[in-house]
Amino acid sequence: EGKKEHRVGFFSGCVMSVVFPSVNEATLNVLAKNGCEVVTPARQRCCGALHVHNGELEIARELARTNIDAFEEADVEFVISNAGGCGATLKEYPELLRGDPRYATRAERFSEKVMDVSEFLSGIDLNKSLGRIEARATYQDPCHLAHVRKIRDQPRALIRTIPGVELVEMKEPDRCCGSAGSYWFTNNDLSMKLLDSKMTSIAATKADVILTANPPCLMHLRLGAARAGMEAKVAHVIELLDWAYQAPK
Repeated sequence: EGKKEHRVGFFSGCVMSVVFPSVNEATLNVLAKNGCEVVTPARQRCCGALHVHNGELEIARELARTNIDAFEEADVEFVISNAGGCGATLKEYPELLRGDPRYATRAERFSEKVMDVSEFLSGIDLNKSLGRIEARATYQDPCHLAHVRKIRDQPRALIRTIPGVELVEMKEPDRCCGSAGSYWFTNNDLSMKLLDSKMTSIAATKADVILTANPPCLMHLRLGAARAGMEAKVAHVIELLDWAYQAPK
């Protein structure tokens, strides 16, 4: 919409595209609102995160090569991810493909383009035509986003940009919610204990919107809210921003 400022590639992700398509739609809407031509390469595949976690490195390398090819063909300035875990893995392609004569240098160039959507939006002149949302919100730091990518302030800055939204910090917002990729079904007992502790911290904020930025966290926090009988809505930060663009001034 409006003047085109950037041509960006969108990494749609496996879980996000299947379980949370509304988050991907919100991401596309918000990027378009901010002068972006968005390209979603059809050839892209899984980022390879779960393969890396499980030691299946050769499969992960093949996925990485395919993704590098796909986004090079798309000829984009940035590769935007809305999933903390995916973004962390995409950033690690140079390590994964170190020593590969065809892809090592290309992996470095690809990695330099990868940005979390909150990181990207915080670095541009954000479209401020946001409507008002009356909400008390709290933010859960996804582990990959906070600890691997060191992206903590940018999602909070976007939340604070929205008129009417009060951001209330929970206790230990960057402590794992218990999801941790596949951990919640391989180590379910401890995962549930971590989740219950997290929901206690969230309840203390009296928030009616629980925000995060990674699909496993979204799934786990929704489970936690249901288990705790909480009526708070669990959403991705980019969804809240999209709702604000659609809300009346």
